[in-house]
Amino acid sequence: MRVLVTRPEPGATRTAERLRASGFDPVVMPLTRIANLSPDKADLSAGLVGAYAVTSANAIRAWQSQGIDPDCLDVPLYAVGARTGAAATEAGFSNVRTGAGDGGDLARKILGDIESGVLTPAEDAPLVYVAGRLRHGDFESQLARGNVAVKVVETYEIAEISYPTDFIIGTLKSNPPDVILFYSAVAAERFFEIANTAIDLNILKQSRFFCMSENVADAVPVEFEEKTVIAAAPDENRLMALFDESGNLF
Repeated sequence: MRVLVTRPEPGATRTAERLRASGFDPVVMPLTRIANLSPDKADLSAGLVGAYAVTSANAIRAWQSQGIDPDCLDVPLYAVGARTGAAATEAGFSNVRTGAGDGGDLARKILGDIESGVLTPAEDAPLVYVAGRLRHGDFESQLARGNVAVKVVETYEIAEISYPTDFIIGTLKSNPPDVILFYSAVAAERFFEIANTAIDLNILKQSRFFCMSENVADAVPVEFEEKTVIAAAPDENRLMALFDESGNLF
């Protein structure tokens, strides 16, 4: 079974190795790359923060590339899910509070902690959202409705990757993938954008599209809706479990 992996590196190679070890034929085609930004380190200073919130491990890695002040590591950090929480722990954070993997769920967890008095953000010590430049609004909008003081500090951005037409034709037309893995809505949108410039999309009618979340699936064109499957939770293990559900042992 030929599986197209669209996630950014270095994750794409790790996923490909996992697929290959299980007998699949992975094709790596990252559609975006992570570019680190250089925020003012004072904006992340522990003395001016009630807690940190992170909805992507990329934000932690980008912060690490600039150097995380050791004083920050004892400040509570809310991570969207297990993978992001693990990245925070590996970076040295000692008080990581992990959500279920969805931005809306993380916002509700934070609101619950505020209501119970576990967390008390204020204007002079806000919740600092360490994030990418491109964001989906559910996490921030829920906190805004709860009147939570939030300061956004952008540590990375997502840059698009382009491919020659010959490469796209060779990858998608000559031997269409059986499964295409989408980890983000940005990648799904980018995939159909570049595919449409080189091939007739009907070539992909027999492909299946495995999506990390409902938000990602929303970026798949409606004509492929019947071939689109959503992971039970937004993490890679649940995404890979879709192979089992499709009758292909993983």
